[in-house]
Amino acid sequence: MDTLGSLLAGFATSLTPGNFLVVFLGVVIGTIIGVLPGLGPTASIALLLPATVGMDMVTSLIFLAGIYLSGELSSYAHLRFIIGIRFCS
Repeated sequence: MDTLGSLLAGFATSLTPGNFLVVFLGVVIGTIIGVLPGLGPTASIALLLPATVGMDMVTSLIFLAGIYLSGELSSYAHLRFIIGIRFCS
């Protein structure tokens, strides 16, 4: 039961309104940076790492995860328009 309690505590921490705002901001930034050619999600995390110094540890990890995942997914968006590859049916 301790594992279930820890899992529920993690969800309670990550589902706060402040963390939702931070992950939304990270996803927007990651999407904008992900469609730029030559600047990937790893470089965007390296550039925005100093912005997380004043944040809480969990909040900064959520912010960086939002940047990385949305940047990784949106980095293939330009291929859809340039080459005409269909990723979704």
